[in-house]
Amino acid sequence: MQPRHLIRRTAATLGILPSVFGVYRWAKEFTPAQLIANGRARRDEQSSGVPIPPARLRYLATTTREIPHFLGGGLAISKSLRDALDRVGSPFEAMGDVLDFGCGCGRVLRHWPHSVSPTIYGCDYNPRGVDWIRSHLPWIRAEVNQLKPPLPYADCSFDFVYALSVFTHLPTGLQDVWTAELHRVLRPGGILAITTMGESYAHRLSAEERECFNAGQLIVHDSCLAGTNLCAVYHPESLVRQNPGRGFEVVDFRPNCAPPYVPQDQYLLRRND
Repeated sequence: MQPRHLIRRTAATLGILPSVFGVYRWAKEFTPAQLIANGRARRDEQSSGVPIPPARLRYLATTTREIPHFLGGGLAISKSLRDALDRVGSPFEAMGDVLDFGCGCGRVLRHWPHSVSPTIYGCDYNPRGVDWIRSHLPWIRAEVNQLKPPLPYADCSFDFVYALSVFTHLPTGLQDVWTAELHRVLRPGGILAITTMGESYAHRLSAEERECFNAGQLIVHDSCLAGTNLCAVYHPESLVRQNPGRGFEVVDFRPNCAPPYVPQDQYLLRRND
């Protein structure tokens, strides 16, 4: 385990992780280089006509206030999803209704077209991100969800649901109930995309945790902070292929799905019942 991850574990044990993490990030990011890069990115993005969320919302989405990272990551992820859908013969444009589960302030949503099909929905646990989307991305139908199901949608509402870096922050019990809930709102044959922290994140684990991870077990850090970036969950590939299980089959897998922005594993799961 690297020193910075050891510090994290110590802070978590002492109950001061949120404070330590916040101070570290603020101190790390207020540099002249970042201010210059943010200013340049803000000017470049003006031509798109899509506003950039404030720093506090970008931070909640990416744990950084860097505008190039926010914009570049969202674009890379949207391309990764498009490519994955093409590989399984279900192109994005052929979808009728699409849901971004855990949409934040629209990091990926802003990159979908808003003048043609499909109809795009977003939902998130944090109402601040949803409020910003409603005010600045009016073509998105955004709703607030709670930490636990249900979602505010009827059965079989969507052809495609994606949950990017969502299951990476949900402890075991919530993993199961949200998997079942996303199955509920998908239409038969619909596709669920998820990203997880897999092998490329295993260096964060202790020797004992790594042994359990290699044996196909879920590793959860700081479950008391469920739903936040400070609850970290690590999925071995073998576990995901066995679970979520009921009603899904893995139809596509790509490690390190959107480098250098998102080194997470990306799975496409088809509802098969």
